[in-house]
Amino acid sequence: MLARSRKLGALALVVAVGTTACGGPSAAQRERARHADAQLLLGEVNTRARNAATAEATRETQACNRQIGTFMSALEDLESKISVGLTFPTYTAGVAKIRAAYGALSPSALSGACQAATGAGHTSLNTYISALDTWMACTSTTKCSTDSIAANLQAQWANAAAQTEAAKTALDEVGDNVLAPTYQNAVPAKASAVAGSVYGGVVKFICDAASLPRAAKASCAQLESILQGGVEPSELKDLDSTTSALAVALGLKTATT
Repeated sequence: MLARSRKLGALALVVAVGTTACGGPSAAQRERARHADAQLLLGEVNTRARNAATAEATRETQACNRQIGTFMSALEDLESKISVGLTFPTYTAGVAKIRAAYGALSPSALSGACQAATGAGHTSLNTYISALDTWMACTSTTKCSTDSIAANLQAQWANAAAQTEAAKTALDEVGDNVLAPTYQNAVPAKASAVAGSVYGGVVKFICDAASLPRAAKASCAQLESILQGGVEPSELKDLDSTTSALAVALGLKTATT
């Protein structure tokens, strides 16, 4: 009887397990599948987010170069001429060129590293102007020789060159503050959590993309609907089927995966 009881118990367990299997995947299995699909989508989102950040950084750099490029070139040109020696008229013309380039700028319209570069360049310009005043005062009297102010001029030019270098360093940093967002592989239960979730990233970088495949449009529309107000427990099944279909449409997995 004991052996029979054990057999019946084992049979009951098999039947129970079989019933669970016939009823579909368990909650744990659904959660693993959900996480796996979200991870596939997260990889695609991260790639697109990084590409978008790189493109934005490039746009910022190009815009800054368009705005202050002439000003920076004028600073570097005068510094180059000073390094090999120049006459008072040549120096005067170089300072005038820098001043004109700066006058064409709109510093208040600049921001971040581009504004910092302009500020350092402006300090360099002011130092060059101060040296010009020193040299001009010397040329206006016969009691002053260029040799007598050479050390003064060299010191001021060295300060100006240091500020120009600071401006170039700041210019190199334009766009460095553009970072790709990070997303959490978690179901957003509240509306406030949607944007920071992988699903919010999917909407921003995949669903809103002009290159969205036709096959993914329906899934994207469904996903956006599910995400409104956050995902309710009753919507998890729809979320799972939608993200799975979207992963297939994007070629991230096969329909049988």
